[in-house]
Amino acid sequence: MEEDYYINGPMQADIWMATTASDASLSVRISDVSPSGAAVPLSNGLQAVSFRKVDESRSRKLDGQSIQPWHPFTADSVLPVTPNEPVLVPVEIFTTSAVVAKGHSLRVSIGPSNLPQGIPSLPTLLQSLLGTITIYNDAKHPSSLVLPIVPPDELL
Repeated sequence: MEEDYYINGPMQADIWMATTASDASLSVRISDVSPSGAAVPLSNGLQAVSFRKVDESRSRKLDGQSIQPWHPFTADSVLPVTPNEPVLVPVEIFTTSAVVAKGHSLRVSIGPSNLPQGIPSLPTLLQSLLGTITIYNDAKHPSSLVLPIVPPDELL
């Protein structure tokens, strides 16, 4: 960071991914990393890929950009997961409030689980067994992270 950044609120990671299985889970963790390499966890989120459907009318937006996707998590909201086909997965990263100091960096860690904090439901777990996940971040599949930044002068 070239200056101090104050992050305050929920975050959203839009992750392009594919799996060789018929379902998967994505864990997204955000950490503050000091110049010495010491990492401090800030927040995380976990999303089953088959439950990636978003209700835009109930999602939170900041300046027109989604910062907190609202997933219905109902049987009617399940979306198919086709093996090896890239899909966009909006992941809610839970609310945090932190100052990331000048000279520090943010680490975004993406994986298939965040044990011991949470485990996928049994159906998701069974459908994702032995699957391999590929994360995309290119011009055709631009994965991203939306941060709720508060101007430093608002802290006074």
